[in-house]
Amino acid sequence: MIISQVGDAAASIDRVVREAGHAPVAVLTTRRAVEEGPKRERFFLRVFSRSPRDLDILVPANSKRIAPLLGSYEPDLVVCCGFPWLIPPDALAVPRLGAINIHPSLLPRWRGPFPVAWAIRCGEDLGSTVHRMDETLDTGPILAQGSVPFEDEWSWDELGPKLEALESELLRQALNRIAAGDEGESQPATDDPYAGEFEDDYVWVDWSKPVDEVLRQIRAWQFVGVTRKRERGPLAKIRGETVRILRAGRGGRGGVEIECTNGSVSIEAIESPTA
Repeated sequence: MIISQVGDAAASIDRVVREAGHAPVAVLTTRRAVEEGPKRERFFLRVFSRSPRDLDILVPANSKRIAPLLGSYEPDLVVCCGFPWLIPPDALAVPRLGAINIHPSLLPRWRGPFPVAWAIRCGEDLGSTVHRMDETLDTGPILAQGSVPFEDEWSWDELGPKLEALESELLRQALNRIAAGDEGESQPATDDPYAGEFEDDYVWVDWSKPVDEVLRQIRAWQFVGVTRKRERGPLAKIRGETVRILRAGRGGRGGVEIECTNGSVSIEAIESPTA
């Protein structure tokens, strides 16, 4: 059983599981995507378009409905990636071999919904972890983990294939360990910060910071998913107009340049805040 709200992730998991000799039976997703505007509706429909036609698509009304839906299929294992709800204990107890999750960070660092954005903001390595799921978020025993170099990616379209290749290999390793009866390694205790939403004042670009920090702020926002209903960054006033910056670089590339404390930033792509 695959649980995901990301069409590409569901398709990738399906491929790896089949290559390993197993038979996926369904994809469980959420209709919340449809209820939050046209962009999310396209996101939701991608789950349908990317899922193989021999898989059922399950859409629970709420998290309490997950266990009954899983129970009707009697799955051996649940593989989760990119799902917004905390899956309740009664649902985790359904699959015979348990449930595992693919989380895009080097756990226990950056538990939470926006780990890639926070890692970029802090100038850290990117990575992914396959771990067993328990009653809390991103805390179960680790089955596989690895990292990838972060280069000049500015969108999920650019970064996604790199992470997908890593996560596919990690999932293969995790499936092998599960087949061998391996429970994985417990995560160490940590007081690392939670990868939640950025602060309200981080929405606006702070040009008083050094160039590297400004570029990390602009880039990090490109990897923030759906947030609560508020303005989404990174916003700036350019030539008297409020815009959202999509791509930027060090000064000297031409176009609009804005001074920071130790140099300038070239603005390479923008959009309207209402886009």
